[in-house]
Amino acid sequence: LNFAYHTGNPITDIIIHQKKQEAEKRQIQFKADFSYPPKLFIDVYDVAVILNNALENAIEACGRTEGVKEIALRSCQKGSLFFIEVENDFEEEIVMDKESGLPVSSKKKGKLHGIGISNIQRCAKNYMGDIDIVISCTNGRKKFSLTVMMNGKHKTPV
Repeated sequence: LNFAYHTGNPITDIIIHQKKQEAEKRQIQFKADFSYPPKLFIDVYDVAVILNNALENAIEACGRTEGVKEIALRSCQKGSLFFIEVENDFEEEIVMDKESGLPVSSKKKGKLHGIGISNIQRCAKNYMGDIDIVISCTNGRKKFSLTVMMNGKHKTPV
């Protein structure tokens, strides 16, 4: 297999590769600058939950958008803190739940719909972190930006 992105972990390589292909099938530009933090105690399963949910939401939102459609995935590490940011174009109105502070799902009612952001937040909180959502509009383009922060603590050499 020849993946476009080499993140330092085969699981995150596969997820990003699959989401990139899915986005491109929908004529969505996909950019990624992501590295898995091997020296932090952050389980790849939790990173996979975050990437899958965040990128799936971004692809769905962009899929309902006219004109320019772009998803940008970035990560960075500062000390023991690991940040994942997913930014995407969108057009529909976003309603925030007053109690949770999270966006209300725009998906049709169903048992498994609308739990993606709460899953992301749950994973972040497992690492003494949280999420931040910023909605902006520049030159008529609405952007949804999700930042996930996790404190992974450094692994000590054996």
